[in-house]
Amino acid sequence: MSRGRGPGLAVAVALLVGLTAVAAGNAATERVSLLRFRVAGDAAEARAVIELGGATSAKVISDGATDRRVVILLPNVTSAQAQQGAGRGVVKAWTIDQTASGARVQMELVGEGRLKRRFLLPPADGVTSYRYVLDIAAGPTVDLVSTASPTLAPKLRTEFLPARKPALPLKKVVVIDAGHGGRDSGALGGAEGEPHVRAEAGGASRAAPRTARCSWCRACT
Repeated sequence: MSRGRGPGLAVAVALLVGLTAVAAGNAATERVSLLRFRVAGDAAEARAVIELGGATSAKVISDGATDRRVVILLPNVTSAQAQQGAGRGVVKAWTIDQTASGARVQMELVGEGRLKRRFLLPPADGVTSYRYVLDIAAGPTVDLVSTASPTLAPKLRTEFLPARKPALPLKKVVVIDAGHGGRDSGALGGAEGEPHVRAEAGGASRAAPRTARCSWCRACT
């Protein structure tokens, strides 16, 4: 009896394992319906909620940091028809369309921002649907006035400029021309001629400014 039961028990176990694998495969490929999409928020942060008929995972195609567009792919999720609508807060507008891999959710942002966090909520507290939650935060604002570089006056490279020489001191020069001489003997008066008289007068005038001011001109003052 024990020998007859052995093969039958092995077949039963194998059949059970096969049925379990098939059930798991069917569960993995089970299509989930997208029931509703809603978004709310303000200028700092917005929350989008995707209501689903079952559990699913999500793949982030774009988090919005580079192109101001958050794109989420929901594998095995089916949307009955394409949907679109106006956003709230950080989200400017949203669209849902169907692809070969699943439903695709796209959200256009008002300005700089990115997907902050995402998570799946199971049915609870009277809510019968699954909810996939997406939180989008606004990026930092830029104050153009405070961050603008001040206008600086150009600096002169004085090391390349030629050095300025000090001004020469002004000197007062008195020129005494005794006159006559050489071939022109000048006039004769008494025992001496005009050249000798003028030479003596010029010599006396040359020595006078060194000891006292001239009384007959202002050249030495």
